[in-house]
Amino acid sequence: YQDEYMVVVSKPPNMLAHRSREATRQDIFFVLNCVRDQVGKEVYIANRLDRAASGLMVLTFSGETVSKVHAAMQDPDSVKEYCALIRGQPEWDSLNHNVALRDHDKKYHSTRNATTAFTRLASFPIEITEPYIPPKDTPLSPDAPAPGSPFARNLTVSLVACRIHTGRRHQIRRHLKGLGHNIVGDTTYGKGRINSALRECYGLPRLFLHARKLRMLHPFTNETLELEDPLPPDLSDFVRRLPCAPPPLLAVIRPEVDGEQA
Repeated sequence: YQDEYMVVVSKPPNMLAHRSREATRQDIFFVLNCVRDQVGKEVYIANRLDRAASGLMVLTFSGETVSKVHAAMQDPDSVKEYCALIRGQPEWDSLNHNVALRDHDKKYHSTRNATTAFTRLASFPIEITEPYIPPKDTPLSPDAPAPGSPFARNLTVSLVACRIHTGRRHQIRRHLKGLGHNIVGDTTYGKGRINSALRECYGLPRLFLHARKLRMLHPFTNETLELEDPLPPDLSDFVRRLPCAPPPLLAVIRPEVDGEQA
């Protein structure tokens, strides 16, 4: 989407919003620079996404505009919705999670309010194979697999919609970790053995977190702006490889393009 005030883009995964201390020598492209070159003028970031995440990002064409667009996005009636695939099946179908988070990247490590609304859309088991780890303080049964040998088991995963009402660093990822339902593919807050098993068994490409929906009142035209960005191809391909993926999960896949599925 683009008008005279702002542009909304679909950020690809593994790209930083702008050059920062997180950047490495391998980081050549940044959202800020790429969008500036595409539209032919300076742009200013109104919202950020984690490097590994994908989805909708809003940029404006002036520093004066960015504060009004940011305020519109923070309005209680606006919607900023992500989809995530998480470990386990939550006990809740919906949850308004209000737990403060510490700003680890800030100088004074202040703690600020953080609120995320979660809705469970589907839960289902998938089979994974991982190295067998014997239970602690329990004699090894003669029939048990040898420690470290391949061991098949069922893993329950759930698709959740996540609506953020505040914008703290890694908010969704940290809230879900605190709830015991890490996002699959999360190399910072997730479970390494499960991520490895999903990569080997089904080709999990990265963090399964995507900014899918944005709805807000345009601060200059007073029209309702409603945008949606389906899953990008890397996550869509992973979903299709999951056996018996339920309809709610298949529904978030990018629709057919030019007669073929993306």
